[in-house]
Amino acid sequence: MIYSLFSVDIENNKKIFRSTKPQSISKINYIFSEFISSLQHVIYKDLYNYVSIGLSNTMFIVAQISKDHSISEVNDYLEKIRTSGVDDLFDILISFDNILYNGYAINDDIQMIKSMDSQDEKIHELMLEHRKQERKELEKEYKRQRNQDKLIEKILTKEKFKNTFDSFNEPVSKILTSDKPVIISLKETVDCTISSENFIKENSVKGELNLTITDEYYQNIKIMYCNIIENAKFSPFLDKELLKEKILKVNKNVQTNKKVPLVKYTTKHSQLPISIDCWSSNEDGQKVDSLTFTASKDIKNLYIQFNTKKLTRLEIDGRYDEINDEIRLNCGSIKKDDSIMYEIKHSERDPSGIFPLSLSFETDMVSNLKITKVFSKDDQIDDFDFIKDFTINSYIIEE
Repeated sequence: MIYSLFSVDIENNKKIFRSTKPQSISKINYIFSEFISSLQHVIYKDLYNYVSIGLSNTMFIVAQISKDHSISEVNDYLEKIRTSGVDDLFDILISFDNILYNGYAINDDIQMIKSMDSQDEKIHELMLEHRKQERKELEKEYKRQRNQDKLIEKILTKEKFKNTFDSFNEPVSKILTSDKPVIISLKETVDCTISSENFIKENSVKGELNLTITDEYYQNIKIMYCNIIENAKFSPFLDKELLKEKILKVNKNVQTNKKVPLVKYTTKHSQLPISIDCWSSNEDGQKVDSLTFTASKDIKNLYIQFNTKKLTRLEIDGRYDEINDEIRLNCGSIKKDDSIMYEIKHSERDPSGIFPLSLSFETDMVSNLKITKVFSKDDQIDDFDFIKDFTINSYIIEE
């Protein structure tokens, strides 16, 4: 596979670059520097090779290829570009595009111009100039579309803790997206069951820290951290000596686009995020449940759900949605130490009442884990995202 094609003139520092996938500026500069530091026809690296041909004493065209790609085949491509007599960077760029996207190595227009008489040559020079202008317009349109796509993505992911369930029964989790080549994700999953008197039956918080890279350049990533939970368990594939210095590094090269587990832990809420105070009374043959929900920390997007299949004469004070036999109260946000109250009426003959209640909400994570620095090849980088995902798997209030 051809990863990238580029040309560099080391005398006047002119450079062009084409790649089969988007690359960061820092990665492109690294590729240029890595080649210029060797300046050999074939440069063998651990994960890829460089193949180059000189157009002059100072100007080179170079292919960055996978280890299993044919060096002779790529050399033939580059040789065709060289023998075509191109010396203009824009012409080289067209040839690069043809290799990467159209499957052939030489732009026919260039060869035709070289073999024509002067009158026809002028005509084709005008045609070529027109084509260059078209190419520039296409590139402008491409950049505009890319910027528009990024804006749309930014709008869609602006809510950091957006609910992603399409039905009442799915756990609440935010959408995890990033365009960075290094993604460090911390996920906490909550399972909690309490009684209407706040007796705790289950209080479990499971956390996991994972690493994903989208670029082979970052395979030897090192992550410095602090404030990890005391009983955390570390992956056996981490460097044990570096762990003593609070540095996470996988012993082998990290594969691209694969989620690599680094740390996991199980803990509890020291204080439940939401507690309940329930009072019941009878009024005109109806049972009246007065429910007060109190938050011990800031709560967002609180929803309270219960089944109505066995309820009759149901009356609810407040906003709610109803789908099939499910009611979902839309409670909004609650500030720390604040409360909200709902009054729900139904027939006093209903055997089980409104319980159990199922809650979903967003709040701060239990862990205070922080990523302090990230290194690649011993160089500190900023090209990473640390994404936190707080997920309510189940938060049940029973009678």
